[in-house]
Amino acid sequence: MRALSLAVLFIIFLPLLAFSQALDEHTALLLNFEGDSLVSEGGELAGIIDHSGNDNEVLVNTQGGDPAITGNPSGPPEVVPGKFGNALYFDGTNYLEVMTSESVEIVDQITLEAWIKPEILSLGADNMTILTKDCSYYMVLRDNGFLATYFYGVEPPGYHLSAGALEAGEWSHIAITFDGSQVTLYINAKVEAEVGVGGEILLSDCANCDDPQSIGIGCEVRLPERGAPNQRFFQGAIDEVRISNIARTADEIKESFTNGLKMPVEPEDKLAATWGLIKSPGSSR
Repeated sequence: MRALSLAVLFIIFLPLLAFSQALDEHTALLLNFEGDSLVSEGGELAGIIDHSGNDNEVLVNTQGGDPAITGNPSGPPEVVPGKFGNALYFDGTNYLEVMTSESVEIVDQITLEAWIKPEILSLGADNMTILTKDCSYYMVLRDNGFLATYFYGVEPPGYHLSAGALEAGEWSHIAITFDGSQVTLYINAKVEAEVGVGGEILLSDCANCDDPQSIGIGCEVRLPERGAPNQRFFQGAIDEVRISNIARTADEIKESFTNGLKMPVEPEDKLAATWGLIKSPGSSR
């Protein structure tokens, strides 16, 4: 009977273990801000581990990987309760820098996603950055709380805005997709705008520089060669950030909104827990 129980449990758990070993191949960047992904130095947050499997380097308050030379960060973003587990709170001076890599240099199809809780809906008259790869792709709040995007190289150019605005102090799931012919903006899994477009996203179209730029989360990171200071800071909390190298479907966006992003699990941990359950004297299995 015990042998039969063993066989049944392994049949149940093996698909889960196989899934845990392979992330979605289209995930380019995946940040959840949980304890196992927070990197500290000297007792302060210094980086975030990327769960996509691409080992993107995610640093705190840097420009090109070096300490910020423009702006005056108050300190690292604060770890706060999020929509799912932890989030990071950005106070309008601090931010994350994701160093550019082949995995995030995306030109033909893309999806940008995050949960955000803006404390305010504008910081001056300009954008508030949620996630921006300078001179390539943008996910921002604009015009007092409207979700907006700008894809360099995509026609027609300019910012495309959601029909409705977000609310300050409330968690909202936001997503933007580009499939080569259409840009779609979502708020809480509802389509807020669809724009017919053409072209490809540029890897760099900055003045005075030819190389792909960093991604800023909570701020538009400007590398020194760009000749401009960091700007367009976000004030509020951000959770569950994902960049994908495909245009996610409406059903996939709804899944992220409903259940959060699926993070990798360690197979050996799951196997050990399962084996402990099988061997437990009090178990009826």
